[in-house]
Amino acid sequence: MKTDIELSAVEDHDGILTVRGGGKRRDWNGIHYKQGMSAKNVGTRKLSANIATIPPGGVACAHIHVDFEVILYIIEGKVRHELGDAYESRFKTKPAISFTSSRRASRSFQHERHRTGGRAFLCQGVG
Repeated sequence: MKTDIELSAVEDHDGILTVRGGGKRRDWNGIHYKQGMSAKNVGTRKLSANIATIPPGGVACAHIHVDFEVILYIIEGKVRHELGDAYESRFKTKPAISFTSSRRASRSFQHERHRTGGRAFLCQGVG
């Protein structure tokens, strides 16, 4: 994953930090991310947030979320989520749908992949 952090994208307004435009794009696992906010640029300790895009027809290959929770808010497009060792749990999301999995479910899902195109606001919290 490209980890270049554009610190000049962060603006400090008397203690209120903003990232205007998201800085440079970085890519990981078929997903495009804008810089967003995290410990690397604004000093948060247990939370990060950014915009994630899966291009139309794209696939974010299987990956595991370990020791953190994720909340997604779908901004545009439709995304099919497949979870479980054999991807036996499937659901689709579309704009204006938020979702997260419980800590119990997150531990039981060893694999997660996402298909088709969409853009989402992604918020992650460390346990």
